This record gives sequence, C-alpha cells and structure tokens, in this order.
Amino acid sequence: MPVVLIEGVDGTGKSTLADAIVDRVKNMYPFETRLEHYGVPIYDHDSELSIGQQAINQLLERLQDFDNNRDFLVLDRFHWGEPVYAPIFRSHACVEPLFGTLTHKEFMHAENWLRTVGGYNAYCLAPTETIVQRLETRGEELLDNEHTKRLGQIKMLQERYETLIKYLTADARPQPADVGRFVLESPDDTRDAANIIVDRALDKYSEAMDNYETAGMSSAEIKEICKPVLFTPEDQDYIVE
Repeated sequence: MPVVLIEGVDGTGKSTLADAIVDRVKNMYPFETRLEHYGVPIYDHDSELSIGQQAINQLLERLQDFDNNRDFLVLDRFHWGEPVYAPIFRSHACVEPLFGTLTHKEFMHAENWLRTVGGYNAYCLAPTETIVQRLETRGEELLDNEHTKRLGQIKMLQERYETLIKYLTADARPQPADVGRFVLESPDDTRDAANIIVDRALDKYSEAMDNYETAGMSSAEIKEICKPVLFTPEDQDYIVE
C-alpha cells in the first residue's frame, strides 16, 4: 500500500492536494484509495497512557485494517502536527522542545511505521500572505485576530516545520525520511504536485516491498510488520512520569 503523508501549515493547500492525489489514483491505478484527515487529539486524563501515547494511538487506530497490497493511503496531517502546533498553541502540555506533547520515542513510533511501509512525505508551502488570506477566509480560530500577529504565528509554524524536517532527513534510522517540498499557489501547482507525489509514492512502496522480498520475507510476514501497532499500558519504556 503506497502511503503519502501531507504536511504543512494550515492554509497551504494540503486538503486540496490530498483530494487531487486521490482523484489521480482513482483514474489511473488499480488501488482502493483511502483519505484520512487528522485534527487535534482528544485526551482522556484518566487513561493509563500518556497524552503522547494517546495522540499516536488516535492516529494509528484508524489504520488497523491496513492492507499493504490493496490500498493507496493519503494522510492529511499525521504525527508531524503535534510537534509543530502544540508548542505554540498548547505549550503547557509540552514535554520535549522538538516534539511538543510527544516524547521522542512516541514520535518515532509513528515515524518508524511510516518508514517501514515506504511512506512518502509531501511538505506544502505557500507565501505567508497567501496563507493568511486563506485562513481569514476560512475563519481560522487558532490564529490571533490581529493580522500582524497572524503573520508571526505562521512564520513560527513554518520555522518549526523546517526544524523538524531537518532533523528527520538527517536521522537515518531505519532510513532518512524522504520529504518533497511543494509550493501550492494555483490549481496547476496542485495538479503537478499530485502527479509527482503519486509517482514518488509508488516508487517508495515498490522499493520497500522489493527489499522485504529480497530479505526472504513471505507476504504474511510483510503484512505483519506493516501493520500499525498501538501503545498499551504495558509499554512502560514510553510512559512519561
């Protein structure tokens, strides 16, 4: 199952791009497309799991019926959102400077799953003023009411994305993250980006599956390692005291 993670500041065109990717796959390939949109996690403060474990589980539990041979999965935001947005809008809940409300191990739990299945990361960009105009049109509630402060918040979000991407592309465990950058200012930009992303995701998926088969793994074994694993209270190594 090819997997695409679409990330970027709200207002950069992520959801429009996700729809364009789904349309292209439906028209050209024999995959069933799945589009998952993710928002702010909901926490249960009585849970035995940390808030980071709960956040990651909420991402992965939707994918428990994951079939690496059948679906083309498009994730409209995933685990990158918490490290970027939480330090700016929920700083009281943050536990690590780079990963926000997640510990490094919690973040990498989702990141390593994405790398295991050969996922491709698409980072969306747009001029800051364009982002502000789009968010103001949508009535975005997270940003400050004052225009200049909105610009500052967007720049901070962009800086956090850049810092996170720099870390991930330098981290080679099990291999560096593959991140493509796409500036989305027009419908043509979105269409062209969708074409590139679909082709790259298919290549990444084929490469990953070929590596597993070369290693002598059976189809059942490949399916098993590609299945997302949820945190349980027994995962003591991940719990933040």
